[in-house]
Amino acid sequence: MAYLYQPGLMDTSRIYFGTDTRAFALLIGAALAVCLPSKMFEGKVAINKYLRISLDVAGGISSVILFWLIWQTHQYEAFLYHGRMVIQCIASAVVVAAAVHPSPWITRILGYRLFQWLGIRSYGIYIWHYPVLVLFFPLSDGDNSISHILIQIGITLLIASISWRFIEQPIRYGDVGSMFRRIWRFGGKEFTASKK
Repeated sequence: MAYLYQPGLMDTSRIYFGTDTRAFALLIGAALAVCLPSKMFEGKVAINKYLRISLDVAGGISSVILFWLIWQTHQYEAFLYHGRMVIQCIASAVVVAAAVHPSPWITRILGYRLFQWLGIRSYGIYIWHYPVLVLFFPLSDGDNSISHILIQIGITLLIASISWRFIEQPIRYGDVGSMFRRIWRFGGKEFTASKK
C-alpha cells in the first residue's frame, strides 16, 4: 500500500480495494483469533484484577485512538496509505480483544441494544454503504452537509436491515427456502394490492 500510493493520486481504488494492499487487516484479525481464541471465554472465566484493569486501559486508549483516526481520516491523505490504516486495524484489534473478555467496561458498553443491533447488521452495513454512496452522490452535486450524510446513513441502515431479515438470516440459519417464500409473499401482496 505504501509503495503503490503516490501523493496527489486522485483514484486510489486499486490501493484501497486491492487484496494485496489490504492483507494486513485480515492478518491482524487472524493473529488476534489465534492469540485469543473464543474458547478461552466459554463458561465461567476467572477474573484477574490486573488483567481487567489492563484491558480497560488498553480498550479505552484504543477506542479514543480509533475514533480520532476515523474522525480525522480523509481519503486522499498520504498518511492514510502510509500507516494510518495499519494503526486503525491494530486499535480495532485491541478494542475487540478488550470487548471479548466478560469483565471490562467496554464489554458492557458494546453490550447495549443499539450496539448489538448495529453489530448484527454490520456486515450488511459494510456491503451496502458503498452502493448507497455511489448512487446517492450524483444527486447531491458533491453536497456533504450533515442532512445529506444522515440520509445516506438512514438509507444504508434500512437496506442493511432488509438484507439481514430476508437474505442473511435465512442463509445463516440454513433456511434458504424461507428466504424465497418471504420474498414471494411480500412481492405477491404488493402485486395484489397494486391490481386492486
